[in-house]
Amino acid sequence: VTAPIHRGKRRKTANATRQALLPSADTFTDGGAGNPTEGVTAIYKADNDSGYVITAQAKGYGGEVPVMVAFNAEGTIEAVQFLDNDETPGLGQKVKSEAFQSQFSGMPAEEFGLSDIDTITGATISSGAAASAINAAIAAYNQEAGVAGEDLSALSPEELRAALNTLAPLDRALILERVLDGLDYAALARIHGRPAAYLRTRYHRAKKQLAQRLKEGEHYEV
Repeated sequence: VTAPIHRGKRRKTANATRQALLPSADTFTDGGAGNPTEGVTAIYKADNDSGYVITAQAKGYGGEVPVMVAFNAEGTIEAVQFLDNDETPGLGQKVKSEAFQSQFSGMPAEEFGLSDIDTITGATISSGAAASAINAAIAAYNQEAGVAGEDLSALSPEELRAALNTLAPLDRALILERVLDGLDYAALARIHGRPAAYLRTRYHRAKKQLAQRLKEGEHYEV
């Protein structure tokens, strides 16, 4: 008798959390049935197209570390909320602290590593699980929103050059340096004299622009 009541409470709590993470949304529709991304347990799209809230998890020290990640219409992370988990009391539970969670707000929907964030001292496994869970949500978002981009290696040199020439000089340089040269943001910051966080956001927007133009076939106008 109590099981349906508990499920109802969990749904109500989850809905309230989604609304708090993405306040610009009106209502949400469950849209994750066809997404195969490992670790992703729920995908909700805002009915007014203001973004997505995706729930994902990754294995930590004491079990799964679940998180809700809200993505706004610009393709950046609006907010994250780590949910109840079985990590070690004290250090492991710090993934739920405001100091740890708030650093992800404003990050673009692009995979990142532990070197890109402020990890929890003494809780490497929990920090890694937190990053993996958010990266799983990012992968699912890119698939759902259609901003995963295109394999540039599949293009001819002429097509690639034509597509890149439609971008601003800095955007073009970031695409080449990230995709073809594999440079990290610390290296890009040294090269361009701009903050790494700014270049991360700029690169993500350039990648979205390029993906859209490739989708529209503009790169064939060589």
